[in-house]
Amino acid sequence: MLEKIVISVVVPAYNEEKLIGRCLTSLTQQDFKQPFEIIVVNNNSTDKTAEIAKSFGVRLITEQLQGVVSARQRGLLAASGEIVVGADCDCIYPSTHLTNLYQHFQNPRVVAVGGPAIGEKRPFWAHLIYKFGFGLVALLYRFTGQVLYLGGFNFAYRRKTFLRLGGYRTYLDFGGDEWEPLARLKKVGKVIYDPLLLMYVSTRRYRVGFIRWFFVHNFYYYILNFWLARLFKKTLIHAPAVREK
Repeated sequence: MLEKIVISVVVPAYNEEKLIGRCLTSLTQQDFKQPFEIIVVNNNSTDKTAEIAKSFGVRLITEQLQGVVSARQRGLLAASGEIVVGADCDCIYPSTHLTNLYQHFQNPRVVAVGGPAIGEKRPFWAHLIYKFGFGLVALLYRFTGQVLYLGGFNFAYRRKTFLRLGGYRTYLDFGGDEWEPLARLKKVGKVIYDPLLLMYVSTRRYRVGFIRWFFVHNFYYYILNFWLARLFKKTLIHAPAVREK
């Protein structure tokens, strides 16, 4: 008799042949003692992403509608675990990540859990942005009990609860796997921010320089894109994927 899957880790993947290997290595080396699955959602990759994913023996599925939020929704619908854990190809997860995360879900009131990321120290200012940003989230959580932000790369939730809420809004691009689902989950249960759930993320998006990152990537592609999509219920700005060269 097959054991019941407890956790489903969903990893969206689009042309990530440079980094997906180290991500999946970290996820396959988790010390979590109960059954879990890793689902890689191939989102129209034209490189060796799918081939590399297969070599790790993970579940490989396909989503043809382009976009990370659509890929996360496809992974959610394919997931078997009671808990769905969001991950990204450009991230590395400590071997204790799933174990530490799952402990919070022993409280039936908890519907979602997340934690901080630490960026690579190149460029240095990007590393500081991660430290300052998540430091602010931790400070507000400590004094108010409210979670201001959870990154899609470190965001876990109860599968059935999120499905009842309608899952991801696939017309959203950036932020559609972070701000928006967080807001809905906070309305139906307790959301935990655990500073000890630290993982590592690439700073490749910041290598364009501070000015271009702040005004183009952060304001135009992220903030403006998110709010326009929410207003018109469709994606109006398509942000280009940033990949390792």
